Amino acid sequence: MDNLKMNTNDLVSAVFLDMMPSLATAVDFGIDKADATEVFGAYQYIIKHELVTVTELDAALGDGAALTALIQRGASECAYCADRVVSTPYDFMGEEE
Repeated sequence: MDNLKMNTNDLVSAVFLDMMPSLATAVDFGIDKADATEVFGAYQYIIKHELVTVTELDAALGDGAALTALIQRGASECAYCADRVVSTPYDFMGEEE
C-alpha cells in the first residue's frame, strides 16, 4: 500500500479496525452523509471479501459513480451494497448551475 493516496490507506485501515475513517477520508469516499453507517458497511464487505482491490479504490477516490460501481460488486450478497449510490462533493465540481 506504499503508492496509495493517504485517504485510501486510511479507509482500508479503518475497515480492518472496524472504526469510521477520518473526516477527509469519509468525504472522499462518500461516507459523510446520513447513510454513512450503511456506506461504510458496504466498503467493509467489498474489502474484506476481496471484491475490490486497494488499487481500484485508490483510482475511484472522489468519483461517486466509480465508487458506486465498486460497491455494487457485493450487491447480491450484502444488503448494505444493494442499491447503494455513493456521491462525493467532487461529483458536482465544474457543473454549471
